[in-house]
Amino acid sequence: MKNILIASITCGLVLASAPAVLAYSPYYLSTQNDATLGGLTFQEDDVVVYPPATGAATMFFDGANFSASENIDALHIMGDGSQVMVISTTLGATLGGVTFKDGDLVRYDPVSNSASLFFEESDHFRLSEDIDALSILVNGHLVFSTDNDATLENTSTGNFSFSDGDLIEYDPVSRTALKIFDQSLFGGQIDIDAVHVQADNTIILSTATAATLGGLAFDEDDLVLYNLVTGQATLLLNGADHFTLQENIDAISMAPIPIPGAMWLFGSGLFALSGFRRKSRR
Repeated sequence: MKNILIASITCGLVLASAPAVLAYSPYYLSTQNDATLGGLTFQEDDVVVYPPATGAATMFFDGANFSASENIDALHIMGDGSQVMVISTTLGATLGGVTFKDGDLVRYDPVSNSASLFFEESDHFRLSEDIDALSILVNGHLVFSTDNDATLENTSTGNFSFSDGDLIEYDPVSRTALKIFDQSLFGGQIDIDAVHVQADNTIILSTATAATLGGLAFDEDDLVLYNLVTGQATLLLNGADHFTLQENIDAISMAPIPIPGAMWLFGSGLFALSGFRRKSRR
């Protein structure tokens, strides 16, 4: 089997001891099409809160706040105790008085209905891109994937190119980019379209099509927990058990939950170069 080296995450979210998986934390999610989940029917420009423990979904963000019908395809809930979120859409949109492109990230406060441009694609990407998966680390770095292969310009190591199934950690201030997940781990060309980075070396992800990762086969309406160190994949949410019909989860975030006894190690880089084994394909 072939070992694949994953570059280190230099983020400040590493724990001295790994907590239990937050499997029953509420998910904030959006889907590619209209969907019904936990008794709630919603549209592709809405964000819903879904706690699997109760099985009841509630509306968090109503897409009617957009100037026109949109599709949210990247989402992060800020960890400051507010309801502020950072989003990207599949097309250009106007929200809270701010007009933005599909590769931009917009910070939006649903309480005040105000928005500001958080990340502008033209300042960083070589060409127009669509950010379709997003998680923001506590040190301000972005972890994202794009809808197509893309190139970040003028990074600390020059132009930085990657595939649509890769996950990139990017510091927009220092313009430092690292690949933390390589598409080849899927054993094929797969697009990651939703991601949430946790504080215990794991990520939660969903893909645009059915895929296999770490020996686990899953569908586009599933959520998978993947350990970046061990290469182990676990089915976290089986979409068939929760959605009325098969859907495509294309944006996911989780509200930060304090973990008693956890000690943050800023800049320690626990996600160091690690060997991964490519598992069997379907």
